[in-house]
Amino acid sequence: MAASDRRPLATALLLLLALAAPPLALASSSSSAPAPLAAGQRGSYSWTLEASRLAGPKPCLSVAITHHHGPFSYDRSRFRECVLSSPGLTRSAQPLLVGGTHLGAAASPRMTVFGVLAAPGTRRVRVTVSDGLEAASLSARLKPISVRAGRAKDLRFAIIALPGRHCVERLATASAIGKDLWQGTPGEHDCGYAEPAAEDPSTSSASSPPAAPAEAAG
Repeated sequence: MAASDRRPLATALLLLLALAAPPLALASSSSSAPAPLAAGQRGSYSWTLEASRLAGPKPCLSVAITHHHGPFSYDRSRFRECVLSSPGLTRSAQPLLVGGTHLGAAASPRMTVFGVLAAPGTRRVRVTVSDGLEAASLSARLKPISVRAGRAKDLRFAIIALPGRHCVERLATASAIGKDLWQGTPGEHDCGYAEPAAEDPSTSSASSPPAAPAEAAG
């Protein structure tokens, strides 16, 4: 694909990526309960990113995507994954990538949200995404999660929210000086879209509206 074919999609996605980037997250290291890291909204969609077991060697990351149909009606998709391999997240290993596309009804718009959790010392993540017609390369700064006294030891995260249905063609991480730490194709999201968790139906009706998400930082 020619570089010029990527620019319109890349420009739109970078703008939304900037809107989705949250401020510094704070999380308790003494609790295994999910800690909110980020939230955002675009049109009738909102999303949240949470982490748990941050103080241990195998943390977990969760993404929830909610499509609001009205004040009392919405549907939601949830995605959750944990680090399974030992010794956990390292600078030379693949970061934890969690998320996917909320599909909803056939005529509804789509929304894709991915969360990235990376090892201490990792500063940037580059993601090549595709909607099946065009591909775009995005770069985001990984923000620290303050769970220890020494911030240099903290895990880092980023959230990527894109309108439409997208998959990840390639993922790469870099250090503060731009040195490549890891790059490759994430097996779980290699353009074979992750499915939402089975316990959450694609359409549901609520007796009360869901909690309002935090405003996305610019």
